[in-house]
Amino acid sequence: MAMQRTIARGRKLDVGLGWFRRHRDPRASGHYWEHLGGGGGFFNTMRIYPKLKLGLVAMGNATNWDRLRLVDAAIQAAG
Repeated sequence: MAMQRTIARGRKLDVGLGWFRRHRDPRASGHYWEHLGGGGGFFNTMRIYPKLKLGLVAMGNATNWDRLRLVDAAIQAAG
């Protein structure tokens, strides 16, 4: 899949077509690619976990909320 093909490698993350992968995320359950978005009064995250064949989208009506905690809880519940 082209979105998961690394185009640029960095010290902290790798970048694909609109997606990125962190090198180390101690809170994460397995390898994932992520895409973030937001603006005035909202923020969201989309993740795909290729090995788990799972995708997740979390959206919120705030620019400052603990999306990582929500996403981690959802993945733990699914797994």
